[in-house]
Amino acid sequence: MKIAITRLENKAAGDRALCAAYGHDCYTVSPLRAELREERIDAFIEAVHRGYLGDWLRGRTVGIPRADLPNPELIEAIIAAGGRVREERVYALVPTGTELEVEDADALLFTSAMSYREARWQPRDGLLLLAIGTTTADAMRAGGHPPAVVGDGSLAGTLEALNRCVEGR
Repeated sequence: MKIAITRLENKAAGDRALCAAYGHDCYTVSPLRAELREERIDAFIEAVHRGYLGDWLRGRTVGIPRADLPNPELIEAIIAAGGRVREERVYALVPTGTELEVEDADALLFTSAMSYREARWQPRDGLLLLAIGTTTADAMRAGGHPPAVVGDGSLAGTLEALNRCVEGR
């Protein structure tokens, strides 16, 4: 199956090999682009050099350079494990406004709720919609495009779920 995957271009490095391992081909479509915030990167580097990172999480501070997109599950998991969090939002995710090229795709995989909400694309019969995880699936359902396949939050888990779905047809 040929899958169009919503990703930032620089985060798609291993996608083709992983898709091939599951018997699929894929290509990247990008409804978002990253804009680096140089001043925030400097602040993050300064914080890391203060010795916040350690060998064990409990009692340690974890520095996370990330996008302007909240990830409460990650933060809660670090805190639950006894760690402290120091986040720096070092880049913004900006909609490209570009129509996604999905004409040749058999499936369209949305890798985040934001990529789904910001994507410009033409739904069509026969285009299998995939969500990388439950948060993305919820956004797709709310937007009127329920996914046929919902993964576990990883590309590998989504491809496994896709293969189970295809085998079950």
